[in-house]
Amino acid sequence: MSAAAAAPDVRELAARLEDAERRIERLSEVIADLLGETLPEPRRQRPHLRAVD
Repeated sequence: MSAAAAAPDVRELAARLEDAERRIERLSEVIADLLGETLPEPRRQRPHLRAVD
């Protein structure tokens, strides 16, 4: 199998990254709630990725 065939699809990687970001945001909310704190709005927004065919 070639390296290109074994490499994950860019769309799959982007979807996994977005899923991980959502989980991190949710965990941050839970931790802040447990600590009785409020979270500041995110300062940096990552531009939305789009697949290029």
